[in-house]
Amino acid sequence: MNERNGGMTADLVVIGAGGAGLPAAITAQEHGLDRVVVLEKRPLIGGNAGMSGGFLFAVQSRPQREAALKNAPDTVFRDTMAYNHYDGVDPRLVRLWVDEADETVRWLEERGIGYRPVPGRDLGVEPSGWSNHPGSFQRVMETLAERFTADGGQIFTKAVAAEIIGSPETGVSAVVADTRNGRITIETPRVVLATGGFTGNVDLLHEKFPGIYDEDVYWTDTKRLAGDGIALAGAVGADTGGRSFLIKENCYSFKTKKNRPNRASMEPRCLWVNARGERFLDESTGMVNATANALTAQPGMAGYALFDDALVQYVIDQPDPFAGEARPGEEDPTAWTSGGYRSTLRDALADPANSEWCVAADDWPEIARWIGADPEALAASVREYNGYADDGRDALWAKDPEYLVPLRKPPFYALRFRPLMIDTAGPLRIDKDLHVLDPQSRPVPRLFGAGSVVGGWIGFDEHRFGTPLSWAISSGRIAGSRAARG
Repeated sequence: MNERNGGMTADLVVIGAGGAGLPAAITAQEHGLDRVVVLEKRPLIGGNAGMSGGFLFAVQSRPQREAALKNAPDTVFRDTMAYNHYDGVDPRLVRLWVDEADETVRWLEERGIGYRPVPGRDLGVEPSGWSNHPGSFQRVMETLAERFTADGGQIFTKAVAAEIIGSPETGVSAVVADTRNGRITIETPRVVLATGGFTGNVDLLHEKFPGIYDEDVYWTDTKRLAGDGIALAGAVGADTGGRSFLIKENCYSFKTKKNRPNRASMEPRCLWVNARGERFLDESTGMVNATANALTAQPGMAGYALFDDALVQYVIDQPDPFAGEARPGEEDPTAWTSGGYRSTLRDALADPANSEWCVAADDWPEIARWIGADPEALAASVREYNGYADDGRDALWAKDPEYLVPLRKPPFYALRFRPLMIDTAGPLRIDKDLHVLDPQSRPVPRLFGAGSVVGGWIGFDEHRFGTPLSWAISSGRIAGSRAARG
């Protein structure tokens, strides 16, 4: 960055130092832009990508090919478009997300960040070399930031982008930012918006997601972002009225980081009921995003996973399915995943300190009273379910008979769970080259968008796990290369 006449100049300003912003800045450097500046409003870089464990959707990436996994990108594309019924997703952006997955893994690995396939999730890969607990991807973000600054890039933290100067006709010409040292104006012919979603903007959440969002939802470790990029883009003519989507999962049972029985409700052999004591879904579908839609339709957006003591003992006796093989340099590869719940599930469910979320009782009427359901309604649901288990056929939800087991041995247990909100997507619209579009679908000259601030790459539900992080890095790389091209 150069100083000129008391101001500053840069070849590119990237707003946001997260999973899209840093790849955009680095890629622009590598494509010949010498003066690249990144503005980050928070004290630390990383954004919500830094809160991730690093799992990536990565069809046909090197780790998958070496594991002889033969998933075809074209099949994934067709499945994704069909899954979304072509509603809310832009085929060209979905195509970019699928086709760039391999290159994103290669790009990370060339920068010293190893990946390997994940057993049981053959469309994704996870980092190798460390425990991939939530928040561990921050070290990747720090590695990328170090590389960027070592090559001459500059990152301003605690720097709030206050305005993008420009117009729909002439494009961008400068960015005004409030920094630790006062307000600065950076003259630049290019801007990449990578400001993330709007998980911290309550008014916008209510506006975009009426009937779904409430103040009692549990957010993952997501940083509560205000959606700053939306207004910044709107001021230079971008369309801010595009569709937005709430990315969510199922089966979270707590709001704190304490040792609670998190995700025990995903045990496929348990029974799910709502606050009326009625069964509402095939329990073996787990945390996939489509099940979150069924959950949000229940009273209070709450479900209750029911266990008997025999099922709890079964869970305790099973090896942790999330443990996997030991990773190099990791002393205890299972510590973060189980959090103790599989070995102490009975104690956790019966602990009075956890009574907001779970309970143990000698009979089903007591469970019903804790839920707030009519005891007869709950008893009928349990009788029906046990009958299906005895028959070996779920005549209601067609649950796989492998997971259909009766609940008859007291004590009985209930675990309340609600949706997990991960992030938002949109509402800015972009074309296949990641130009931000105006209301007439024309590119705003030299204004690019990447990551969660833009829509079209995901619809009502996350079809493949690892999509948000994969999209962030891939779209950031593409935005950086397109910006460098002019």
